[in-house]
Amino acid sequence: GCAYDAHGAAISDADMEKAMAADAVLFGAVGGPKWDAVPYEVRPEAGLLRLRKDMELFANLRPAICYPALAASSSLKQEVVEGLD
Repeated sequence: GCAYDAHGAAISDADMEKAMAADAVLFGAVGGPKWDAVPYEVRPEAGLLRLRKDMELFANLRPAICYPALAASSSLKQEVVEGLD
């Protein structure tokens, strides 16, 4: 959202260049209700999608936890999710 506020774009070309030159890119939250009414192509989520496409990425890795009482209910094998933290 900050890129839209500052530049009127989902992500600036300068920020894309910095991301492409970096060894790693870490994200926090993207978007929010403030930008719900702006056109899709300049919404914050569009910047995330551009980063993924240009960097040839396909997945988000996110923190996860599986409570022991729910391990058997997971769609993943129980031995995969046991102890997940």
